[in-house]
Amino acid sequence: MKNYTPRRIIFSLLVLIVAISTWNVARAYIIYATWATESATYRYHSSLPTAWQSPTNFGGQVWTNVLTSSWTFVYNTSSGNEISYGGIDGVGNLVGQTTPSFAGDGHLNGFDIKFDSAESWYTGSGTPGSNQIDARSVSAHEFGHGLGLDHPQSQYCPTPSSNPARATMCQGAVPGTTFRRTLATDDKNGVSAAYPSIVAP
Repeated sequence: MKNYTPRRIIFSLLVLIVAISTWNVARAYIIYATWATESATYRYHSSLPTAWQSPTNFGGQVWTNVLTSSWTFVYNTSSGNEISYGGIDGVGNLVGQTTPSFAGDGHLNGFDIKFDSAESWYTGSGTPGSNQIDARSVSAHEFGHGLGLDHPQSQYCPTPSSNPARATMCQGAVPGTTFRRTLATDDKNGVSAAYPSIVAP
């Protein structure tokens, strides 16, 4: 029988704690559901201003561009998944909202995204004004919901909400910032876990 000294037991517990902590960080993302396929289409609702088409496409494309994932978003005028623009809950609250739908087996089979028309938006590709919400950042966030990602656990979203280390899927849009246009490692890990890339040997 091995002699497990108190020092060895303490060391073993420390190793276990570090391993659990590392695993949790790697799994900061939350997948609330997945599609049975590896792609989804979308189309513009008639309420979506023309200036919003580019930010909308950007939001889908950032997820399609993840090389370790097989997921793709495709614009299709016949799609049942609509991207719209209209009132949600007034200024300063929800800036965007994604409503998913589910098949009988629990898989996602649709989604609608609405951007709140009450907000002060920046739809360009440069830098928004200090009081403007970046449309591309919010679009990327909402399309993440569309493919099945939820907000990460709050302890993995550094404060304040303007912290550029926050993942795209962290909750809260900050006026004047654009860092959420770029997917964080956690965002990429999430979509890759949900829809792994199939690479030929």
